[in-house]
Amino acid sequence: MKAYPTEIIYLGFFLPALFSLTFFVEGIYKIYKHEEGLLTLGLGCLFLLGLGAFYFFIIAK
Repeated sequence: MKAYPTEIIYLGFFLPALFSLTFFVEGIYKIYKHEEGLLTLGLGCLFLLGLGAFYFFIIAK
């Protein structure tokens, strides 16, 4: 396993995770309030899946 500096892990994983979790939670909130929130929820899920793929294929090598 290749050692990456902490800044790379922070920029490549933590900040995008906060961004995607914000989309995900906002989508749940909008659905709860009976507004259009499926697109936001779907984008949050896609970003979380992409982030997981990034972590699995790039960082975990």
